[in-house]
Amino acid sequence: MGVSCTGFAELASDLAAAAAAFEGAGGRKARILKKGAEPVEAKIKEEAQTAFKTRTGALEGSIRSKQAGSDSIKVGAFDQKAHLVEYGHGGKAGPAAPHPFVRPGYDASKGEAYSNMRDEIMATLAANGL
Repeated sequence: MGVSCTGFAELASDLAAAAAAFEGAGGRKARILKKGAEPVEAKIKEEAQTAFKTRTGALEGSIRSKQAGSDSIKVGAFDQKAHLVEYGHGGKAGPAAPHPFVRPGYDASKGEAYSNMRDEIMATLAANGL
């Protein structure tokens, strides 16, 4: 008595079609990443406003997402001095305590980011009949 498995050719075809759907000209992969970055970016901005009161707004203005290659996106504060707020510093006038805002913002929004990306992936697969 033997076991027979069939359907591998169809599975391989479906997987190739799924990969093509994400790499297509519609920019689906970039859109999926952006959907995941949106809640993280918003929450980091919110955390920055509550963790540390700035005079100029430069810190909040530097918080954004930017594409980091074709398979990733960076979300964070791109101000030169953001790390001094996040981690604190020694300073000439005395030590400044850390006011973390990036990590708390990420931790508070990662579930929503995951859900957004999952929904976008499922919509892409459904739109391609997969």
